Amino acid sequence: MVDRDAPPPLIITRDFNAPRELVWRAWTQPDAIIRWHGPKFYPAAEVRADVRVGGAWRACLKSGNAEDVVLWQSGRYLVITPPERLEFTFAWETPNHEDGPGVETHVTVRLEELSNGGTRMHFSQTGFLSTKSAVSHSAGWNGTFDRLAKFLLDGMASQPPEILPAQTLTRVGSASDGGPAWAKCA
Repeated sequence: MVDRDAPPPLIITRDFNAPRELVWRAWTQPDAIIRWHGPKFYPAAEVRADVRVGGAWRACLKSGNAEDVVLWQSGRYLVITPPERLEFTFAWETPNHEDGPGVETHVTVRLEELSNGGTRMHFSQTGFLSTKSAVSHSAGWNGTFDRLAKFLLDGMASQPPEILPAQTLTRVGSASDGGPAWAKCA
């Protein structure tokens, strides 16, 4: 039975002027992810990615304005088929986000090699609570993919990962006391 009131999936198709292997690395290497993840006004300040089936990922997006808003997001990798398919769950941990904690969506990224040497990315996200949320995510992901396009053109080659000190998280607590807790991103 199909839920006719369920928000439609978010579907974005983007062509990148970069080989598929490079786009794949941008999606799967934490030192690359931190350099493009998040839209312009909420870039990633911290990223952790254990890119294997069942592995966890977590990112902190931080506004650069006076309010200094911090948004945590996380999930688990479900499917990893290099260099063509990546599936993972996506959830906001931050209570001030409209979806709030506990709402898990499903993201699929499929990379298609183009005859001109570029890559077509087919992105979909499903499981939203509302159409408003899907529209909000569309704006966020499109802004993020603008940054990914720029990163693929000039960032992947010109900025060594060592210049990004925020790629590691500070752990507070341990698995023995209920699991890891993470410090507020800097």
